[in-house]
Amino acid sequence: MVNILHENEMIDIYDENMNHIGMAHKKEVHTKPHWHKNVHVYVLNDRGVLLQQRANKGQFPFHWDTAVVGHPTAGDTMNEAAQ
Repeated sequence: MVNILHENEMIDIYDENMNHIGMAHKKEVHTKPHWHKNVHVYVLNDRGVLLQQRANKGQFPFHWDTAVVGHPTAGDTMNEAAQ
């Protein structure tokens, strides 16, 4: 299941011990100190991990990054989010 998150979508939030304590909007988890999960997908070849350079837009332009990164929608498992 592929989810493209929007600012108003809900993300699970956790305390410092990773106990689920509720949900918050995606925008809120980045503006308030909420612990939350994210998912990285790594693409491998026979020589190791393949990274890609970020576009010249958004956060951290031209930095090297994993193939895919995102937040699980509230209630999704990490595997569901990675798909």
